[in-house]
Amino acid sequence: MNEIFNRYINKDCIIYMSNGVSNVIECNVTGVSDNWITVRTKDGDEIINIDYITRIKEHPVNKNGKKKSVIF
Repeated sequence: MNEIFNRYINKDCIIYMSNGVSNVIECNVTGVSDNWITVRTKDGDEIINIDYITRIKEHPVNKNGKKKSVIF
């Protein structure tokens, strides 16, 4: 499972999680190891258990390379 998440390292991503309550995090993935993913958000570094991630995608950009706004 970790191999799937390795391709998102050093990319701006949107991570959707579910552990009874749905959460969405905009972040930069900094590392993956032992079923945990390390991310950097605007509030600081966080560690997320991969088992709770339901979806991950790169943050969409427009034709000028700027981040598009995303409605959750």
